[in-house]
Amino acid sequence: MASFVIFDLPQAGLFSLGLNRVLVVEDAQEVQQLIRSYLESVLGISTSGVVTGSEALDAINSFQPDLVILDLSLPDMTGFTVCRQIRQTQKAGKIPVIIVSALDTDLDKEEAERAGGSAYLPKGGPLREWLNELLALLRILEKAGGTVSNE
Repeated sequence: MASFVIFDLPQAGLFSLGLNRVLVVEDAQEVQQLIRSYLESVLGISTSGVVTGSEALDAINSFQPDLVILDLSLPDMTGFTVCRQIRQTQKAGKIPVIIVSALDTDLDKEEAERAGGSAYLPKGGPLREWLNELLALLRILEKAGGTVSNE
């Protein structure tokens, strides 16, 4: 059974798992590199990676991603804050944001939803299993193509 939660997928004309660009916001460089390598080598998706919230907000404009994978624990601000700021912009507000975190509490999931996250994927366990869950989540979001909820 999957451990991710889908809140909402803003309409953006996005998936065909031919996602063109994914922004990975993760301050743990080795985790960021593993996620990016997987997306690039296995799925053929172009990625960019940043380690802070302010870099993420800048990259939203310069890289123009189709999807953001956003860690909650960043050195300069929380992922919740980054997600809220993404949602406040007209163009970027429609980009799906998958929030990832080592924190896996109901309160964190509720806050992620309030912040405008499209889905919440807890980190933990073997990396291969986590990457498989990420792929499953991407496929679900691709098929949904609009607003979805599993709760």
